[in-house]
Amino acid sequence: MLGRNGKVFSAIGEPKPQPNLTFTSEQANNLKSIARSHLKQLKEVDKLGKRKIGPVVSVAQDLESGTISKPYINNVEGTQPSNLHNILDRRFNIPDADLEEYAFSKGKGSHAEVYAVNDLLNQSPNATLDDFAVFTMETQKKGFVGEIKPPCKN
Repeated sequence: MLGRNGKVFSAIGEPKPQPNLTFTSEQANNLKSIARSHLKQLKEVDKLGKRKIGPVVSVAQDLESGTISKPYINNVEGTQPSNLHNILDRRFNIPDADLEEYAFSKGKGSHAEVYAVNDLLNQSPNATLDDFAVFTMETQKKGFVGEIKPPCKN
C-alpha cells in the first residue's frame, strides 16, 4: 500500500520493493473509496459506534490478478478468520511473547489487514504476501479519520 511518504508497503507492513508489480495512484484511490464507503455504511446504515467499528478499515488488492478483497474491520472478539490460510497460520502459530504489538489488541490475527489479506490468499492459491497491496484507513483518531494508516506488520 502507498504510505504518506509514497513508499509501497507489503501486506506485512514493511516497505517492500515490488519490481514486477505496479500499484498506481488510481488503484490506491479506488481502494480508499471502497474503504470510505464501507465506513459510511457501518456508521450510517448499520448504526455501529466506534467500539464496534474499531480503529481501522482495511481492503487489499492482489496486484497480480487485480482482485480486490471486501473491506474489513478488526474482529471485535479478537479471533482469527475461521478459514485462516496456511501462510498466515504459520505467521501466527508462535508464542504470544513474540508478538508484542498485540499487547493492546484483542488477539493475534484479528486485525482488519489480516482478514483482507486472508480473503485474497484463499482466492489465489499461488499468491504470496508480496503480491498484495493493503489500504488501511484510520476510523477513530480525530483529525485523521479517512487517512491512510500503515497496515500492521503482521
